[in-house]
Amino acid sequence: MEKRTANKLKILIAAAMVLNLLVVLAQMYNTAATVKSAKNSLALTGFAALSTFEGGRRAMMALDPDYSPRFKEILKDTTDSSTIRSLYLFDEKGEMLLNSGDVDLPKVELSKRLVVQTAEGLLVIKRINQHHMGMGRMGRMHNYDGFNTPQTVAYGGALLDSSGLESIKASQYGFLTGVVLLQILLAAVFYYTIRFMRHSTEQSRQLELAEREAQMGKMSLVMAHELKNPLSSVKGLIEFSAKKSEGAAKDIAERCVDELSRLDRIVNDFLTYGRDISIEKTEVSLLELTKKTAELLTADAAAKSITINVSGTETRIKADSPKMMQVLFNLLLNAVQASPENTSVSVVISPHSLIVTNRIAGTVPETEKIGTPFYTTKTVGTGLGIAIVKRILTLHGFGLNLSAKDVFTAEITF
Repeated sequence: MEKRTANKLKILIAAAMVLNLLVVLAQMYNTAATVKSAKNSLALTGFAALSTFEGGRRAMMALDPDYSPRFKEILKDTTDSSTIRSLYLFDEKGEMLLNSGDVDLPKVELSKRLVVQTAEGLLVIKRINQHHMGMGRMGRMHNYDGFNTPQTVAYGGALLDSSGLESIKASQYGFLTGVVLLQILLAAVFYYTIRFMRHSTEQSRQLELAEREAQMGKMSLVMAHELKNPLSSVKGLIEFSAKKSEGAAKDIAERCVDELSRLDRIVNDFLTYGRDISIEKTEVSLLELTKKTAELLTADAAAKSITINVSGTETRIKADSPKMMQVLFNLLLNAVQASPENTSVSVVISPHSLIVTNRIAGTVPETEKIGTPFYTTKTVGTGLGIAIVKRILTLHGFGLNLSAKDVFTAEITF
């Protein structure tokens, strides 16, 4: 139930993060559209002012010194002085013929219709329709109604005060920055919420596992104690019977003793798993301890024509020697039992690790379940061997990494 609730919450958080991203994208689009609209509105003001030059004889009037006062009145009537800083006229070569506000311009490439942001403001350029200005075929103005304007007017320009546009930009981009920062903060909250959920779920799983293992440990201890005494009595009686018997009866009694010895080892596993384990650390030669343990398994390995190869550097560690021998014995016995016949088990020792590898015969165990009490793929055994190994190594402060793929690998890290 808890896991299902956590998964649903993760889905909701993921949906919220996607929604946050959409909010950011929408705000970015809205900001760009607002700024573009404000810029276009300002540019239209300039183009509207320039259009006045195309009607009547205003361009000629602007260039004729005799009509300068009249031109100023026209500017006052047709432009907004708080918005338009200066008006310009250019000839075909780009030479400036008029600068009404005496505001210098950077060098710009003239075109039919141009909007460009400069340090002085927003500059709009428009080609003047010369047909309405009485242009002659030779590209020069006629002496038209008393005007004497020999220059050819080709382009008009208007420099607009863009402080309002900059204010809009600052406001929009500031708001967008705030939205982005807020979404980043929310994303961080979502991220750490998911991490906390994972950590909490893992802690709950570990606690549940520890509680389950503790209950199984108590059960194992009680069961082993109840079995130990009668098992020892039965084993003693059959051993005595085997000594007194002959022929087939003797063989049967000896086989019973062997099976009882195996059952005794199983009971000992239950006792070890259920009992509290204490360790006393001393300096131990890991290479020597591993070779000694491998010798104890010579008969088991020979029965399957398996060789145990121990190699590596001389490494000394602080450990409980008998407990570490039990760890090595369980790992090597597990490797021998799991390996196919006529193969080998490899043990490689380094200053920081001990690695046992072997090929797998039969069913490949699930890596995540290895070491879980009572989990085993073998037809015989309790599944407590690796569980006991993990407990002992944990008490030592050592790590254990298990992997079951093409080969089985058990790595102890110091």
